[in-house]
Amino acid sequence: MTNTIEAVDGQVADPRKVRKVVAAGCVGIFVELYDNGVFAFMATALAIVFFDVSKSSDALMLVFAGYAVSFFVRPLGAVVCGILGDRIGRQKMLVFVIMLISVATAGIGLLPTYAAIGIAAPALLIFLRIVQGFSVGGEAAGAMTFLAEHAPEGKRGLITSYAQIASFLALLTGTMIAFAMSPWLNAEAINGGGLASWAWRIPFLMAIPMGIIGWYIRRAISDTPNFERLKESGGLSRNPLKEAFSTPEHRRAMILALFIP
Repeated sequence: MTNTIEAVDGQVADPRKVRKVVAAGCVGIFVELYDNGVFAFMATALAIVFFDVSKSSDALMLVFAGYAVSFFVRPLGAVVCGILGDRIGRQKMLVFVIMLISVATAGIGLLPTYAAIGIAAPALLIFLRIVQGFSVGGEAAGAMTFLAEHAPEGKRGLITSYAQIASFLALLTGTMIAFAMSPWLNAEAINGGGLASWAWRIPFLMAIPMGIIGWYIRRAISDTPNFERLKESGGLSRNPLKEAFSTPEHRRAMILALFIP
């Protein structure tokens, strides 16, 4: 029984390298989806902390409006980070996006409350939420491309499926953390002072160690063979967005990718 598997170009791929690649791709997906999802799981606490609930009964709805805003920013993040990935490399771009969302999520955990700075608190909250959405847009496409281009021959579907597993595990983790902390996420606990008053910050501040781990893993991995070959041969695209719609075949593939999901 052999300890090697065939790579896309016919060469032998080291299983240990494949595992590192999968870890690098999935750790970012996990961090991104945890950071993205925890906002929704903590909606009640965010409404209490960042809005004047005594004057408005729509605080929770406003939090979910902030949650929705990020979905409109995702396509922009995908386009910008996709272009960056095609120009500077998939690996460097993925290091960038995992740090970006980690900083944004930790920033939410460090924000002053409405009671401290007034309307600036929800404004900063929405801004950081937009940064999260931009980052998730770049991560989703970037990590899948990274995994697909590293995948050995005949293993692309399997290798990229791990990213989907990581995304659902991240959402499950966020749900469990929020559920475990639910006794400290009500108005009485948050407004009561003491340790309970800042317990809502913990799920967001967990982005710091997660981001550091993700940064370390991704910094240690090489870029995809496909990108390295294009870079050496001078074949990197000057306008990847234009090329994505340059032929009828490409346009059809892009339309299907955009609208079927």
